[in-house]
Amino acid sequence: MPKVHAEQGCLEYGPAVDVPTGIPVQSPVREHTVVIVEKWASLPALEAHLKATHMAEYRQRVKDFVKSVQLQVLQPA
Repeated sequence: MPKVHAEQGCLEYGPAVDVPTGIPVQSPVREHTVVIVEKWASLPALEAHLKATHMAEYRQRVKDFVKSVQLQVLQPA
């Protein structure tokens, strides 16, 4: 991930997993799921990241471990 942190516009980038808490309103814990939390300064910075050579190489290296990928772009409300 060091290359990602060095990318122009990268504000935050890191993996996270669900934690069981016992809080009644929490959705069920998703086993075998990793969420990458990313914050980018702009949509063009995110688009450049998605096209970056090192990301294409990374996707190739992990393809046998990845069942599916979902992307959700959010903004502060």
